[in-house]
Amino acid sequence: MARGKRARSEAEDPELHRDVQAGEERAQVQQQQQPGDRREQMADIARRRAAHFANFGDDDAEGDGNVHVGKNEARTLGPWSSAVELVNARQAAAEQRNKQLQQGQQEEGADVAWTPSRDPALGPRPSCQVPPLFQIALQLLVTHIDAVETLWGVPDPIRSQLASAVCGQRALSPDVAQLFGSDFTSELVLPDCVQLDPAAMLQLLQLLVVGRSAAAEAGKQQQQGELAQVSVQQDDQQQPQCCRLERLELGNCGRGFTDEAAAALAGAGPLQQLRVLRLGGAYKLNDAGLLALLQASPGLQELTVPSASRLTGSFLCRLPAAAPQLCVLELSDCRGLPGAAIASLLQQLGSLARVKLDGIPEVDAAVLSSAGRCTRLRALSLARCPHVDDAALTAFAALSRPGQQQQQAAHSPLEELVLDECAAVSDAGLLAVVGAARQLRVLSLRRCGRLTDASLLPAVQRGTLEVLSVNGLHQLSSHTLTELTRSCREVLRELDVSFCRGIAEGALGQLVDACEQLSVLKVYGCSQLTARFLHGHSSTALTQVLGVGTCVAAR
Repeated sequence: MARGKRARSEAEDPELHRDVQAGEERAQVQQQQQPGDRREQMADIARRRAAHFANFGDDDAEGDGNVHVGKNEARTLGPWSSAVELVNARQAAAEQRNKQLQQGQQEEGADVAWTPSRDPALGPRPSCQVPPLFQIALQLLVTHIDAVETLWGVPDPIRSQLASAVCGQRALSPDVAQLFGSDFTSELVLPDCVQLDPAAMLQLLQLLVVGRSAAAEAGKQQQQGELAQVSVQQDDQQQPQCCRLERLELGNCGRGFTDEAAAALAGAGPLQQLRVLRLGGAYKLNDAGLLALLQASPGLQELTVPSASRLTGSFLCRLPAAAPQLCVLELSDCRGLPGAAIASLLQQLGSLARVKLDGIPEVDAAVLSSAGRCTRLRALSLARCPHVDDAALTAFAALSRPGQQQQQAAHSPLEELVLDECAAVSDAGLLAVVGAARQLRVLSLRRCGRLTDASLLPAVQRGTLEVLSVNGLHQLSSHTLTELTRSCREVLRELDVSFCRGIAEGALGQLVDACEQLSVLKVYGCSQLTARFLHGHSSTALTQVLGVGTCVAAR
């Protein structure tokens, strides 16, 4: 039946009949061909099909449509060749960029004539290679810290410097930490406690507040598995050590400083002399543990708990009663704190002199309005707060005048202001703060890209700035540096002009020559600076020029 239908179809369509017959013949030939003949056949098919893909293109013709970066050279194609081409073209790109900057400065009339007072061909100034005797002795102790038996009689400032040097070498083991916590010390400053687990931290705190013998007994109980929460009985001889503790600073203590450690420290007795409490990165500490510490420290004046992610803000409502003398408060990167609780706290703590709220998204105009009512506020840091804008700064400036209620011509006591990476701040907001704060000594405006010379000039003209950071302000010109040279030449100590490619080399040279107190200069990304400035200035006080070749360069 099927063969009959096929025969009728072939009879009706002669071409179909020929195709079917040719296909059958090819199938028979393929069955009879050897492997070598099959390869030749495939090669012949490939040659015939190549004609459909091979198209001639004239490289000299205009608009050839070649989108490859290698153009007519196949070896220049690919990411590696493109990267090499960019590296080789860096010098030419830098020269072109400098030429454009110079042209722009000439058009604005911002070019400053400056003649180096020192021959730049002499190169960097020679520096003293011999470290001070104190640093040599300190490094010797750090190298052999495992062999030190006691620090009895070492003053607390030197003990703190030794602890910082030990932490810098990653040598703060649990045994070494106990060395700094013994001998009735009044200060314990450990910048890096990464190696201290909860057991080692608990033993260190017990040693700090109750003495060596009681801590050793607690350690024995812990080894026996009986130390769930140790309560140590103090006698009359151990009581003075607990009262001597005035400063407790533990950096990167999140691994070991838990709620149990806070309870043990608070339960050892009232810390009447404790004035400074700094717990950096305590991510295991919650509101209850921190509140227990605050209630045991009625005389606390400084509280610093950055990056404490478990804090929810319930302790803020009880903080004024627990620490009525609090002057310094730092809650940076505590993202669980509600803005309403922070605003209420600032209204109740009128004695605050320094407030740091970096990286808290809930900081807004309401919080700054409450901060403006702190009549003693000297320093305010709001870095990386996205809701800090012109309206918030204007509200703060309007309420920060002590004589506002009496209609007096008083000004804000604010001396330090940090607005790093507050992208919503423009000239209007900064002008409002500068108009209220007439005694600014520290002003940091890193990466506030909307600011221009219009708001910076009034801040500079006060003549009080000691530390200024304008990192990343691409609209900054040489006019601000010229005014800074004229007004702050006697007080300026640190300056950061990184990535400010609109300033002229001559303006920066005049500033460095004139500012006798300038010791630190940051010039990261300032490709317009040459050896003429780096080696030609006359300043002997400038000991650090940071950012030359992405490394630290001595004067």
